[in-house]
Amino acid sequence: MNYKKEKFQVAGVSHYSDSIMKDIAYENDDYLLSVKELSETYDVGDRVFEYSFDDCNASLVPEPTNEHDPNAVRVEVKGILIGYVKRGSCSHVKNLLKSPDFDHVKVEIGGGKYKRLYEDDDKLKVEKDSCELFADLYIYTRQAEQEPEVAPVPPSATSSPAIGSAYSGSAPSPAAAPEKKKGGAASIALIVIGVLFLIGGVGNFPTDIFTGFVGLLIGGVCLYFGIRKRRNLKQ
Repeated sequence: MNYKKEKFQVAGVSHYSDSIMKDIAYENDDYLLSVKELSETYDVGDRVFEYSFDDCNASLVPEPTNEHDPNAVRVEVKGILIGYVKRGSCSHVKNLLKSPDFDHVKVEIGGGKYKRLYEDDDKLKVEKDSCELFADLYIYTRQAEQEPEVAPVPPSATSSPAIGSAYSGSAPSPAAAPEKKKGGAASIALIVIGVLFLIGGVGNFPTDIFTGFVGLLIGGVCLYFGIRKRRNLKQ
């Protein structure tokens, strides 16, 4: 199944930091690593937070009775309120939830105390700092799988146009094949007639020189044109 993922910001996360840290966060063992150990896993500039948060399934609950924004949508993880869909995205989020293609919702949470690797005089050092908790909301909708595109079949060799001519896409003329067959039969007939006249002419020479000469002449002409026509058909 293919999914479309849309990202939205969760507002007001810092207001619920106590419950988030208590019930959702867990200690990150990497935060206790030495500078050397951190450099083997992380790059310069990476932040290593003291606490980690799994990507959680979330529940989105519209709040039409919210006195500040009747269009508000609350975001809950494990039944704990962590914030609200950012104002301006609520209508779109509600439409996604009503869509027959809606599948599921996930939340990524981050923030708090962290360590960051940096370089000073070609030496790796660690600075400690912190940032407010934040959360990103992802809504997944199902997408129909697209049929694979079928490549067009190229024209076959038998229907290819002659070199130098433009291909119009139309089939070759029906008369073309029979014409070639007639030409082939005619060339064979000329060759056979020529051979027969040559044989007759040679046979008549002892008794009738004139008839024998005419037979050789006619046989030679027929044989010449028959062979020539045959060669032209093969080209």
